[in-house]
Amino acid sequence: MAASEQYIQLLENHLDLIKRGSVEPMNNARAAAVALFRKYGIPSQKEEMFRHIDIEKIYSPDYGINLARVAQSATNEVYRCSVPGLKTQSIYVVGDIPQICEQPDEDVVIMNMSKFEKHYPQIAEKYYNKQASQSLDGTVALNTALAQDALVVYVPDGVSMKTPLQIVNVLNATAPVMVNRRLLIVAGKNSSATILICEHNLSETQTLATQVTEIFAEENSNVEYYEIEETASSSYRVASLFASQEANANLIVAPITLHNGETRSNYHIAMEGKGANLNLTGLAICDENQVADVYTNVHHTSSHCESNQLFKNIVSDQAVVSMTGKVLVDEGAVKTISQQSNKNISMSQSARIYTEPQLEIYADDVKCGHGATVGQLDESALFYLRQRGIPKEEARMMLMLAFADDILQRIKLEPLRDRLRSLIETRLRKGDTKCSGCTMCK
Repeated sequence: MAASEQYIQLLENHLDLIKRGSVEPMNNARAAAVALFRKYGIPSQKEEMFRHIDIEKIYSPDYGINLARVAQSATNEVYRCSVPGLKTQSIYVVGDIPQICEQPDEDVVIMNMSKFEKHYPQIAEKYYNKQASQSLDGTVALNTALAQDALVVYVPDGVSMKTPLQIVNVLNATAPVMVNRRLLIVAGKNSSATILICEHNLSETQTLATQVTEIFAEENSNVEYYEIEETASSSYRVASLFASQEANANLIVAPITLHNGETRSNYHIAMEGKGANLNLTGLAICDENQVADVYTNVHHTSSHCESNQLFKNIVSDQAVVSMTGKVLVDEGAVKTISQQSNKNISMSQSARIYTEPQLEIYADDVKCGHGATVGQLDESALFYLRQRGIPKEEARMMLMLAFADDILQRIKLEPLRDRLRSLIETRLRKGDTKCSGCTMCK
């Protein structure tokens, strides 16, 4: 309760300042969000959905919050996110302030909300917070109550994004700080978009980054959403993604955690149109005292939809990973195909792994399945490689890379897939995974 009370007090004292630094669509959602947060507060470990991560501990420190919207800066050394062979249009979010340098793809609208609501007020009002407002998670409500700006990606009907969009989230704080980010993605009918999120944190002090992402995939659209987390052991991150898919919409969501402190990730996908297709896949490599906690909720409300979930974890030292995945198939959602799998490798006796796949089906004529495995490297495969003269540590590395390759094969962007393969190997070898070659725009 102490964590919740401090934010209730903050909202009571500074709500006018928060509103002055924001815009109408976001302010219109704020009062309901404050009421929801008062009702639900910060989740505790007594709640089933959060029992493997201490959210109250994450929110308890006395963080600074940039409510006055003071422009933040950082050195070029922070912005290092190149993917060899992949040309992208880049947007930077420093703290929680979007910095848009240019508009390279003239057919796609990329703006912060303060500009977007002036040019597209009806779209801003129609989509912003419409999915997140349905959540009963206090962390989502608090983000909505505190967030003062948002990055908006709007792909109009019939438009294909020519160049993938790379959004670089950066924190480089010298004192404890909390940032609250919002991302709104609207892919119109018969459109396509490819978006890469790079999450960086070079802060040595304790930080908390919260993010709420909403994706609207309209009829016959194709959206690829990739996310790479490369932060710091002192960083906390609580992120929720909400997506809705209309008829025949295709959506790929692929989060990769290379390095973090403690991360809670929520994925809520509503398959609302006939024939929608979803691939939700992720990989986390955790060691030392890192925590990666994932919750997925895939809701089939329409017929002839297909969802595939595959999450893998490689865990060592005292790290903790958990994956709770729920698939709900409504009555009438016939011809549903859904597969959910969580596979884990433990590299130490002290690592902890929790996995809870769930199916809730109210329709006939469906094909649904789920599975979970927790184990160590295959001793027979390790013996086979050793017999052929491969040193033990190198053989272990080969098996771990093979284990991760199933995830990489689901990434359609070939340059990104190749880059991730190199980064994953470097990470497993305890090397530096920070990219190089990209600098902050002036």
